[in-house]
Amino acid sequence: MAGRVDYSDVVRMFFKLVGLFILLEIVLHGIAALRSPRDARTPEDERERLIGLKADRVAAYVLSLGALAGIFPIHLGADVRDLAHAVLLAIVVAHLAKYATAIALHRRDA
Repeated sequence: MAGRVDYSDVVRMFFKLVGLFILLEIVLHGIAALRSPRDARTPEDERERLIGLKADRVAAYVLSLGALAGIFPIHLGADVRDLAHAVLLAIVVAHLAKYATAIALHRRDA
């Protein structure tokens, strides 16, 4: 079949990037726990849980919009590799939006 593309390298790179992202998040959480171990051991109160839920809601909207926006370049001739990169970008931006929202809500209430 002419024009067939092997996407195995794209899939491998995608999972490597997702794994790297997860590893980076674990390391950063570990550093934060080491910098203030007393705060890491305290249970979340109701206010922190509410802030977390609000941040998750914002992240869900950002992820949904990013995933939908990633579909549109397919109509302009983009391939599966571009779609995978767009979805990964949407995941990263959603996480950043979650953390930014949580920080903003913590600072507003402080």
